[in-house]
Amino acid sequence: MGSGAELSYHFLLARDLGLMRAAEYEVLTANISEIMRMLSALSAKLKAARGVGV
Repeated sequence: MGSGAELSYHFLLARDLGLMRAAEYEVLTANISEIMRMLSALSAKLKAARGVGV
């Protein structure tokens, strides 16, 4: 999930530099968080299906 964290940082930087409105930042970071949770759940399910420890 490092890429998601990196993207979150870039959005934070863009907001702090005035390149993005705070409202846009809030929406985008909420979306990134949701996507990261979904990917984590998918990864856990795939590992469980293969019998690999989570």
